[in-house]
Amino acid sequence: MDTLELPGCFSMTELGHGSNVMGIETTAVYEPSTQEFVINTPTNQASKFWIGGAANTAKISTVFAQLTVNGKWQGPHVFVVRLRDDGGRMMPGVSAADNGPKMGLNGVDNGQLWFNNVRVPRDALLDRYASVDAAGNYSSPIPNIGQRFGTMVGGLTTGRLLIAQGAVDACKIGVTIAIRYATTRPQFGAIPVMSYLTHQRRLLPALATTYAMHLSMIKVKNLAVKASSSADTAKQVHIMSSGLKAAATWHRVAILQDCRECCGGMGVLAANKIGPMLNDMNVDTTFEGDNTVMMQQVAKPLLEAAAKRRSGGNPSPPPPPPPPPPRFNTNSVSLQDVKVLLEWRQAALTAEIVKDMAASPSSLGENGGFDDNLDRVVTLGWAYVDALSYGILLEEALQAPARLRPALERLCLLYGLSRIEKGMIAYLAGGVVHGEGGVGGVREALNGVCRELVMGGGGEGKVVLAMCDGFGIPDHLLQAPIAFGWEEFKG
Repeated sequence: MDTLELPGCFSMTELGHGSNVMGIETTAVYEPSTQEFVINTPTNQASKFWIGGAANTAKISTVFAQLTVNGKWQGPHVFVVRLRDDGGRMMPGVSAADNGPKMGLNGVDNGQLWFNNVRVPRDALLDRYASVDAAGNYSSPIPNIGQRFGTMVGGLTTGRLLIAQGAVDACKIGVTIAIRYATTRPQFGAIPVMSYLTHQRRLLPALATTYAMHLSMIKVKNLAVKASSSADTAKQVHIMSSGLKAAATWHRVAILQDCRECCGGMGVLAANKIGPMLNDMNVDTTFEGDNTVMMQQVAKPLLEAAAKRRSGGNPSPPPPPPPPPPRFNTNSVSLQDVKVLLEWRQAALTAEIVKDMAASPSSLGENGGFDDNLDRVVTLGWAYVDALSYGILLEEALQAPARLRPALERLCLLYGLSRIEKGMIAYLAGGVVHGEGGVGGVREALNGVCRELVMGGGGEGKVVLAMCDGFGIPDHLLQAPIAFGWEEFKG
């Protein structure tokens, strides 16, 4: 692998099956007489699709297929299959095609694969959770097919963490480039564009969100190391990794778009990196788990746990923030108030959905009540991530060295208020924030924190520039001309 003598690819997704991996149609049937598995693509919709590296380069692949042994279906399993020989020629029974040009990431040769009676030896089965002996006897420590499949695909958690971290790192790069440019680029006189509130309201919540996502990723990665020793920890890691994968990649889309716009035409220029990252990384919202499905995986265990302990009714609203007659302002909304509000939103949504699911008259079957509430289920996933990531950012801010704490606490407040503003409908519906005064108060508080961060440390955006430096990205990796003396730019 290190020398690229045997490049590989990962063949799970099919033309007709993306999120529903349990429903894939590629087949693998064991033949005891030859001690081989015979792999087939029964229909075109069963062809492996969007397989990175399959079109031209991969010589081996891990192929997901429905296993049948002695006439009995055992569910999806994974096989190592040779696609090309050492000279790059297709192996017998294997066909491949390029998926064609894409909106981005065209350096990856995504392809489509078909298998026609492709034979692989018995030891080609990845057998950590199931095995087939020479005589064709199937065995597994996990007898239930659904549970076994769930355990097998648990390995995808690592991929989700990598995708989420990649999105966070892209945000670090984009935000740093945009803020450096904004603090030095004048507009309408000698006023840097960062002095304008519209610029602050786009770039500074983006900076705060990037910090929150980065620290949350550290938390979940540390937990993932311990996951194998505890079922409860493994479940927690699954929920966190699913939510953070969705949130980080969705945030990346919004953050890089704001960074692109805040840099004007310079944001379109490929040399300044933001535009190409927008295009090449757009796929991250739907691969290694579609984000909408990921948020459902976050919400489902929360709802199941709440249903078990349900005693009826909504949770009581938290005590209101210290009365700010008549509006919110940055002096009256504390960091703890924001934490309580974000946690209340998650609790309120959970109770409401559990109540409505129980009363659902849906004809959609066993999961009907859940499916009838999918819009709010996704909102609950967001509420969970918002409360989780704010709590982690708050903990870090409060533990920071004394000289850094004031600025980081402002950044934390900015992030929390921006998530409250995003979820305002829940607070209005729950009577926690009252009318125009409350909504306007959140807006005023956000605006106030933005101005404080830009003007702090002697002004000229020194504090936010220092926060960008805090990401530790070496200048030679930023590369974008507008991040370094844009005045001297020459095409």
